[in-house]
Amino acid sequence: MPSLSIHRANTIPPYGRLNSDFFNAVKDLQMPPHWLIGSKTKTQQRLDHFNRWFQETLGLINEALWPKYDQRRQEWQGKSTQHMQQLTDLDLRVMLDIQTPKNGAKRFDQDIESPLRSLDVKTHSNMFSLEDQGGGSHMFDGLPFYNKLLDDKTAKAVANLCWQADHTKKGNVSFLFKNALQRPRPMQMALRSKQFEFTYRDAGTAGTPSMSSGHCLQGVLCVGAVVERFLDDGTVLTGDAGDAIGRWAVDIGDRRVLAGVHYPTDSLCSWIIFLRMADHVFHQRQVKALMADAIKNHSFVHATLRRWAKTAAGQTYRAPLELLDKSMPV
Repeated sequence: MPSLSIHRANTIPPYGRLNSDFFNAVKDLQMPPHWLIGSKTKTQQRLDHFNRWFQETLGLINEALWPKYDQRRQEWQGKSTQHMQQLTDLDLRVMLDIQTPKNGAKRFDQDIESPLRSLDVKTHSNMFSLEDQGGGSHMFDGLPFYNKLLDDKTAKAVANLCWQADHTKKGNVSFLFKNALQRPRPMQMALRSKQFEFTYRDAGTAGTPSMSSGHCLQGVLCVGAVVERFLDDGTVLTGDAGDAIGRWAVDIGDRRVLAGVHYPTDSLCSWIIFLRMADHVFHQRQVKALMADAIKNHSFVHATLRRWAKTAAGQTYRAPLELLDKSMPV
C-alpha cells in the first residue's frame, strides 16, 4: 500500500486527535442500531457485516479520494496519497471561485430555492446560522422554509424523525470516517498555503476533521428517514413536495461548503458513504433512489464538481466522481 510520512517536507498534516467527547464516541467501532434491522441476522453477525462494510468503504475512499492516517506510524496510507495535495489545491481553488463569482451574488447570500418556498424567505447564509445554532440542535428545523404547506405539528414530527435517524441509522459512522481520514479543515490549509483571500464562517459544529461532512451525511440520511416514513404511510413524495424535501436534504450539506468549513469533496465522500450504506439501514429501497436523484439534480456542490471535472484543471475530481457513479442505484 502506498504511504507518505507526515515528516516529509510539505506533506499535509493530519487534523489531530479528536476532543475527548468525540474520541469517546469513536473509540469502539459500533454499528448504527438499524444496521440490517428487520433481518433474522444475529447481533454479532450484523456487527461483523458492518465492520466489513466500513473497511471496504474506507478502502474505496482511500484509493480514489483521500488516504487514511496511521497515527502509530505517522503516515498517510492509500493510493490517494499520490494526489492528496492536488485534490486540496483544487478544492481550495473551487471554493475561492464559489466565494468570488464573476457574475451575480455569492450562492451563500442567495435565497434558498424551492417551488413551495415560505414567504419568510431565507438565504443560505441564514439557514447555515440556523443549522449551526446551539451546537447543531436546530439542524432539522428548516423544512418549513422549503415547504410553506407544512403545519407546525408535521414540522415538529419531521425534526423528531430526523433526530431519531441520526441515532438509529447514522450512529457513529461520520465520526468513524473522520477519525480514520483525519483531513484538516479548509481554513487550516488555506492559512498554511497563505491563501489569505479565503473566507469562512465561524461554526461551532466544525471541531472535527473535515472528511467526511457530518452535516452532508445527516442531510441525505436523516431526511431519507422522513421520506421512508412517508412511504410507509402510503405517501409518495412527488412533484413540488418531493422537490422541496430533496432540495432541503442536499442544501444542508452544500451550505457547509458555501460557508468555507468543508471542501466540496467532503460532501462527495459523504454521498458515497450514504449510497453504500442506504441498502443496509432503510427497508424502503426507494429512499436511496430519491436521495440520489436529489444529489444529482439539486445539489449546487455536485453540479460544481461535475463542471470542474470536465476541465483540464479539474481532472483530479474524475476518479472520485466515478466511484460516486458506481455507488448510485441502477
